[in-house]
Amino acid sequence: MGAFKTYEVKPVRSFWQLRAFLKPYRWHMVAVILATVGVTGLNLLGPWIIREVTAVVRTQSLSGLIPWAENITSHLLWLTLIFAGTQIIRGGFQFITSYVAHVMAWRYVSDVRVGLYHHLQKLSLRFYHDKQTGEVMSRLVNTTS
Repeated sequence: MGAFKTYEVKPVRSFWQLRAFLKPYRWHMVAVILATVGVTGLNLLGPWIIREVTAVVRTQSLSGLIPWAENITSHLLWLTLIFAGTQIIRGGFQFITSYVAHVMAWRYVSDVRVGLYHHLQKLSLRFYHDKQTGEVMSRLVNTTS
């Protein structure tokens, strides 16, 4: 049976062709990027808070970080609450990153498959003359997964 012709793939050209399918998801990508920056920032904030806790415990004196704390116990309590809050917010950002990225990726793949299907529908019957249906479908599914 007739095999598919192999063509030299130019990665930059392929990217620009597939970029059109990403256009409906540009705000999803912005949300993922912002959430990723948020996760990174909060990951950096955690060790800084731990350093402050260690400094307060070691020196038994208040740092100027929390001006409304009256004593060491309330200072440590506030630092602990701030640390817990940052970890909860970081978890929310991680959820947004994972969930939105996965939903966007699967919808993108679906859109590419639909686009390829429409392209296959427009091809002439001569294209399909020497190709088996299973071969075309296998190529389509394996290329987009």
